[in-house]
Amino acid sequence: MPLDLAPASLASTERRDTIAERAYDRIREAIVTTAIRPGTRVSESEVAETFSVSRTPVREAFKRLQDEGLIEIAPQGGTRVSRVSFGKVKQAVFVRAAVESTVVRRAGATPTLAQIEELDACLRRQKQAVGAGDLLTMHREDMEFHRQLMAAYGHPVAWTACQFITADMARIEFLVGLEKPHLAAVMREHQAVLRHVRANDREAAADALQAHIRNLEFDQSVMADKSAAYFDMS
Repeated sequence: MPLDLAPASLASTERRDTIAERAYDRIREAIVTTAIRPGTRVSESEVAETFSVSRTPVREAFKRLQDEGLIEIAPQGGTRVSRVSFGKVKQAVFVRAAVESTVVRRAGATPTLAQIEELDACLRRQKQAVGAGDLLTMHREDMEFHRQLMAAYGHPVAWTACQFITADMARIEFLVGLEKPHLAAVMREHQAVLRHVRANDREAAADALQAHIRNLEFDQSVMADKSAAYFDMS
C-alpha cells in the first residue's frame, strides 16, 4: 500500500518540526541567558507548561541540549541544567578564535556592499542596546554579527559549528552581569573588525576578530567566590 503523503500530512509534519525547533530555541536561550540557572532541576512537564507546548517537542529539545552539554539527564537523579565548565570555555575560545579568523583570512568569498551594510545595521542595534544597558539584546546582536560575518565570507556553516560550543561563554557573561563599559568595549571591537572588512584588509580584520574573541577573560577565582554553585572549575 503506498504511503499517504497528502499535503495535510506534510503540513502536520512541518508544523511539528517548527514547534520542536522553536521549543529548542526558546529553552536554549533561557539556559544561555541564565534565566534558568546552572544546577536548576527541570522537568519536561514544567517546561512544556511554561512555553505552552506539548511534552514531545520539549523531550526532543532536551535531547539536543544534552548533546550540547547544557543539560544533564540522569535516570534516577532527574534532569538538571549543567554547571558552566571553565574547561569548555577555554576550548571554545580557542576554537572560535581559530575558525572565525581563518575564515576571514583565507575564504575565497568577499563581502558585498549589501552584506557590509547589514553588518553595520547590526552594530547600530548594538549601540542602542549598550545605551539601554540591555544585555539580552546585546547578546543576540553579538551572535548575529558573528553569524553575518561568517556568511559574508561564504562560510555560514563555520558559525553553526562555533555556535554549538559557545553557550558557556555567553552564560558566564550573564552570570557576571556585564556592565555598560564592557558592553561598549565589545561593540568597539566589532566596529574595528568591520572597519577592516570594509577596507578589504583581511589580515587586519582576522587579527582584530581573533583578539576580540580571546578578550573573553575572566578571573575564575572571583567568579567561584561569587557564584560557586554555578561553575565547574575543571
